[in-house]
Amino acid sequence: MKKHIRTIGTFLIITLAMGLSACDGTHEVDLLNAIDLRDKGDYENAFNAIKTLAKKGNAKAQFNLGLMYRNGRGIEQDYKEADKWFLQAKDTLYTAANDGDAYAQYALGEMYNYGLGISKDAKIATRWYKKSSVSFMQEAEQGSAFAQYKMGVLNHDGKGVEKNDALAIRWYTLAAQQGHANAQYNVGYMYRNNQGIAESDKAVIDKQVMKWYRLASEQGHRNAQFHLALMYSTGEAGVEDNVYAYMWYDIAAPVHITAQRNRSIIEAILSSEELVFAKSLAYECKAKDYKDC
Repeated sequence: MKKHIRTIGTFLIITLAMGLSACDGTHEVDLLNAIDLRDKGDYENAFNAIKTLAKKGNAKAQFNLGLMYRNGRGIEQDYKEADKWFLQAKDTLYTAANDGDAYAQYALGEMYNYGLGISKDAKIATRWYKKSSVSFMQEAEQGSAFAQYKMGVLNHDGKGVEKNDALAIRWYTLAAQQGHANAQYNVGYMYRNNQGIAESDKAVIDKQVMKWYRLASEQGHRNAQFHLALMYSTGEAGVEDNVYAYMWYDIAAPVHITAQRNRSIIEAILSSEELVFAKSLAYECKAKDYKDC
């Protein structure tokens, strides 16, 4: 059965998020909440919230809306519409970046690195990434979970700093300990893929993976829920348990195509009694907002 279960590949899913300093501060909390929804996989609600703010002129929302159109998250993929929003955001992001806004600096790095609405320019991208790393470092050292998370991203990707997985997981862990769901997921991912860790005992590693995936899953993080299901279905959770695999696949399934496919595979394996039980567990877990499942 194990060989039929499909995974989502071996790349680290790191979604962009919103900085703590605003281009316009009025809607900052609303945008943070919207980005949090997107990071957890609730693309439809995130898209609607971000678009509302983007139309009100929030440059960071405009940038993130461009990302959602470009990636086809919560809306049909549309590069032309994505570029429109990137261009609307650019001038205000420049102003904020020159005033020291870490996220605006990072966003400009992304725009030049990937050609988001503008021509690619690796040198300019690197310059903005370096500026953002300095700005985020200051915030991270003051205890900002978001900035700690972004330092993890920069170190893992080698943007503006030398690529360093050990530093990446250190920053992710600091953010994860403060409850940052995407950081929790990334810590679990890095343990699972032996990135930046000194630990070699597989039992200890698997325990860490389960711990961080579960914490992220309890916050509604769909990719964490998917990987938790995968670990139950393959036995990486310490025991092969297709009932709990079905439960977590079912929870992740609304926004995760591979979870939908794997759920069907597991469903064909379970007895009728096991399937009823698995469905009841999924229902109860959703009712409890994924806590203590």
